[in-house]
Amino acid sequence: MVHSNVQLLRALRRQWSAQGLVASAMGGATRTVRASRQHGFSLLELLVVLAIVGVLSSVGVPAYQRLDEQQRVDNVTREFAQQMQSARVLAQARGLVMLACPVAAGDVDAVNPSCLNLTADSSWPAWVWRVNGNSGTVVYRGQTAPKMVSLTSNRATVAFDEAGRASGLTNLTITVAAIDAQTGVANNSLQSIKIRVSNLGQVTVEP
Repeated sequence: MVHSNVQLLRALRRQWSAQGLVASAMGGATRTVRASRQHGFSLLELLVVLAIVGVLSSVGVPAYQRLDEQQRVDNVTREFAQQMQSARVLAQARGLVMLACPVAAGDVDAVNPSCLNLTADSSWPAWVWRVNGNSGTVVYRGQTAPKMVSLTSNRATVAFDEAGRASGLTNLTITVAAIDAQTGVANNSLQSIKIRVSNLGQVTVEP
């Protein structure tokens, strides 16, 4: 009788121990789930993050676009000014007349591009430099002006004579500016650049 009671007590002890382990495991799992929930993001936090990203995008994207457009203007200005200086040196060295010939955008790489008959303040899509007039040999080829970049001159003719002087009675001014895609006019929020050429042929770049 005593032996059977001892066995019963041992069985009850094992059962209680097993129940305690299960309860302990369940409690640990519950704490783990709660801890993981504490490390997550609430809907409000996600909405705040999305709002911040939206504000940064609305400010950063237009600023990058303006920087890119300004860089295009700077590149066109630099190339045209360098070619003007080279054309002047060549005119003086060889006693030639060097003419900047406006051409169509798709004609700049042609063997014999046709010069456009533009008036003063007309926009140039592209250009080449010719020797001794509109039908002379092409010496330099400029780049096609990037989209939304305007290149205009206050004269219909841009040329250097045999002495390196610029043709015309007044100083030559070429303006390079960004064009607004919607209005088609100069974008005043960006800086236009002027290439000025004195009657003596001196080339300067002015912001």
